[in-house]
Amino acid sequence: MSSPARERGVSVSEWMAATAGDLEWVEVSDGKFVVKRLGGNPHHIVACELRNEFLRQWPESVAAAPGHWALRAFGEDHVSIARIPDVLVNGPAVRSTSIFAGTPDAVVEVWSPTNTLAEMNVKRREYRDAGAAVFLEAFLTDTFDVHLQWYVLDQGQWVLQAAAEGARELRVEGPRPFTVVPNSLLR
Repeated sequence: MSSPARERGVSVSEWMAATAGDLEWVEVSDGKFVVKRLGGNPHHIVACELRNEFLRQWPESVAAAPGHWALRAFGEDHVSIARIPDVLVNGPAVRSTSIFAGTPDAVVEVWSPTNTLAEMNVKRREYRDAGAAVFLEAFLTDTFDVHLQWYVLDQGQWVLQAAAEGARELRVEGPRPFTVVPNSLLR
């Protein structure tokens, strides 16, 4: 599914009305609709459990799983880059708007085997360029262990702050600490 690139992207109402096939949803990249395949049950469970951990550990935040995020907006009604990360973390604006248009405190992507390296790198770059403070990547290994990598934005670059897999705890220190045992996300 695609539409011609437009100088001002696509309207928010067009994006919200765009449909795809079963187990797919629509994002916007370079002013065009792109179809994103949904992950399977383990993928969604990990995303929902990470959302719950952000809500528990960062109680002043609001977390949506998934979240609609306009990374590059034109005015109030057009977007040229709009993504649906697995988890989007910020304040009340995540709850009070259909599409978040600010800079999130954290963004989570749970990668699945259908994600290409090119797609992953594009999203890493877009989230970095949009100023997300934290980017948490998750994926399941071929032995069904959960692997987590916590990146922070430092001088315009992603810097790996913590990583953990399986039963080893992910521990992030600092003003907004975060800890989780990766495999506990698949209880």
